[in-house]
Amino acid sequence: MPIEATTSSLEALKVFSQGVNLKEFKGDADAIPFYKRAIELDPNFALAYANLGVSYSNMEEADLAAENIKKAYGMRDRVSAIENYRITGAYYQYVTGELEKARTTYQLESQAYPRDRLAHLNLGLNGIILGHWDEAVAQTEEAMRLDPNILMIYSNLAVSYLAQNRFEDARKVLDQMAQRKMDSEVLHGNLYFLAFLKNDRDEMLRQVAWGTGKPGAEDTLLSQHSDSEAYFGRASSARHYGKLAVESAKRAESKEVAALWHTGSALHEAELGYPALAKKEADAALALSHGRDVEILAGIALARSGHGEEAMRLVQKLERSDPLNTMLHVYWLPTMRGAVELAQGHPDQAIGTLVETIPYDLAGTLPLGILYPVYIRGLANLRLHNGAGAATEFQKLIDHPGIVQNFPIGALSRLGLARALAMQAESSHGDDAAAARTKTLKAYADFLTLCKDADADVPALVAAKREEARVRAAGQ
Repeated sequence: MPIEATTSSLEALKVFSQGVNLKEFKGDADAIPFYKRAIELDPNFALAYANLGVSYSNMEEADLAAENIKKAYGMRDRVSAIENYRITGAYYQYVTGELEKARTTYQLESQAYPRDRLAHLNLGLNGIILGHWDEAVAQTEEAMRLDPNILMIYSNLAVSYLAQNRFEDARKVLDQMAQRKMDSEVLHGNLYFLAFLKNDRDEMLRQVAWGTGKPGAEDTLLSQHSDSEAYFGRASSARHYGKLAVESAKRAESKEVAALWHTGSALHEAELGYPALAKKEADAALALSHGRDVEILAGIALARSGHGEEAMRLVQKLERSDPLNTMLHVYWLPTMRGAVELAQGHPDQAIGTLVETIPYDLAGTLPLGILYPVYIRGLANLRLHNGAGAATEFQKLIDHPGIVQNFPIGALSRLGLARALAMQAESSHGDDAAAARTKTLKAYADFLTLCKDADADVPALVAAKREEARVRAAGQ
């Protein structure tokens, strides 16, 4: 398909076109050098700045993404109408975070250019971020109907199918990618998640091995595997892979990405019960980068490890620096505040704070859409001895494995459910009590089975075994 873009340099257009073709078939890491070269040849090449920014965003480099898209936005009056739509939509989505404005822009683009597959791809991505999964699927399927040759269409469709627990449909899409030889970190990252959801550890390790020595892929797959190891309670192995991910990102000179992998490790440590290590990892992340996504995840890790005041300072900074971002204000800041309230012994206030996240509970929002506010609400209900309320929240995580995927709160929600059921059993009598204990023991068994190969000293596991024994003894 011919590529049209406004530039005074034919050579810049040729190089830019090579970048677009590489992005559509191989992924963002391959495209970035070509976008950079196009900008060197024409420093006023607006769409090249926009494409470079979007690629940086896909590579988890949020600050570089915003920097380049802002430059494109400043030049938007010099370009064609369709370029203006794309640049403006990218500005709202990746810079200000005003998702409704981005959505409106993409809708206008799709109306003006009905065969523009990128408008539908972006509308689908908008649905993914908001957790509107039916819309995400419909728009992305339409993008594929218009052009079955773009890697990100396949990837976003696979992600959307996974979120709906349509694992076989996701597999078919990934098989199509492989058949078309769209061999990239995007394909292998999705294959990794599918292998995890099917409990195929050998395949997971094959995907990690594929990334060896590939900048932008190696660190991502190592971090994914670190998440999985933490999910199963293998804390020492999670630390090992997390460290490798950070080192790989640093070798690729991606400081913000390295910081994100530190925040992942910080969250592992906080949730598994190692607050001092969580603090150390969060501090390491913030020493490398103060990007928005880094501060969000570091703030949650700090709150979950008992450092509420530091977390609140990050909340206040984010409020000031990013006042328009939709998901920041309706999802991440309430999650951070809720975690702080919980850490400071105010579970009722945590629940109140998290009410506004309910419409977005299933969001695939960046940087880490994994039902974290739902998990915090579950923990808060446990603190209030509201077993029924807690069970409802934890069950929501259990029912959506394709969204939670391999992040440790997916496994820990099973422990949360067991604790919630134990509370309900304590208030039951006679046959009801016996049935409730049976249900409780099954929930504990589900968690302990997941953690059968866990490190023996993981605090969450030690506590679970003690609690399970207590419930068992009560029924004898």
